Amino acid sequence: MMSAEERIQAAIHLEESDQVPTYFMCSLFAARYAGIPTEQFLEEKEAYHRAMDRLYEDLGGWDAIWATGGLDYANTAFMFGMKMRFPGRDLPSDTTFQLLEEPVLRSEDYDVILEKGWPAFSGEVMARIRPDLFGGAEGRQRMKEARVRWSAEMARDIAKWKERGVVPLLGGFTGHPLSTLSLMRTLEEFTADLYRCPDKVLAVMQNIAQRAIESSIAQVRASGIRRVFLADNRSCAGLLSLKFFERFALPILVQMVEALATEGITTVLHFDQNWTRNLPYLRQLPSKSCILQLDGATDILRAKEVLGDHLCLQGDVPASLLALGTPREVESYVRRLIETVGRGGGFILSSGCEVPINARPENVRAMLEAARR
Repeated sequence: MMSAEERIQAAIHLEESDQVPTYFMCSLFAARYAGIPTEQFLEEKEAYHRAMDRLYEDLGGWDAIWATGGLDYANTAFMFGMKMRFPGRDLPSDTTFQLLEEPVLRSEDYDVILEKGWPAFSGEVMARIRPDLFGGAEGRQRMKEARVRWSAEMARDIAKWKERGVVPLLGGFTGHPLSTLSLMRTLEEFTADLYRCPDKVLAVMQNIAQRAIESSIAQVRASGIRRVFLADNRSCAGLLSLKFFERFALPILVQMVEALATEGITTVLHFDQNWTRNLPYLRQLPSKSCILQLDGATDILRAKEVLGDHLCLQGDVPASLLALGTPREVESYVRRLIETVGRGGGFILSSGCEVPINARPENVRAMLEAARR
């Protein structure tokens, strides 16, 4: 019988294993399942661990997990780069947080980034996102302390899951520079910038990309896990023309993946939104260098046709099915995924993006049990 790590490695290398490996990406569903208010789950690390432990024990386990150490008011600023409404602060105690499409980056900041570099400027933009936490004279010190706490909690989470034989899939986190700027500028303003000052935007993205590569390598060395999460939800053809994708997004994506692959690091491409029309471009990435995480919007059967001999695919039980379907419907969907996308190897079963907060527990159980069968 193969270990969980052996199954994940087989999938990355497009090989078959004794069973299709499963990856569990979950945050607020665990809180709802354990009956813990989301405010408490997000702010109290022990509440986070209690909820995740109960979920694992009740549902029978999985091969790989999103071991972040939990989300909180500070580290969500680093992860999302956006203003947000938070449970217990701006929202009722037991609701999900909400991301706000409001600009925290100004057009004149492009020149500042080119002059100072992204690392020097990033503290200023974090202060705009969380002025109550990172603003003022002591903001930078609090920011450093928050990053240290997040790293420590992530290390604790990684160690805990390893003891259980579960693979912590990710050893570092980054994002595509285009998506980073679009989230911080807003979609509307950033899209206009691609017409107003395209060369300047490209130069800024290159600046961010170099820092992202260096940071990712450093995170991997610290965590010991040679896989990096690279998020992008703004470069797909549903939001960006293919012409602009070819000019602004694809070259930097290839650059980042190749740089990480040279270091022996697998890039976990977390691609929200519909990437179906972009799929052929991904053949420009090094073979067997990535796990492509899809969220239910991209046609995963088409992804198998285009990329099945090139990149590992992951997904893609839709949030709508987990929340509104029946266990029999979930089982049928999982069986179809395994028999089609999983044929010949190179497939990791998971939800499309994370398990939603309102998923039915019996549906989540059906997803995991169908994979084991």
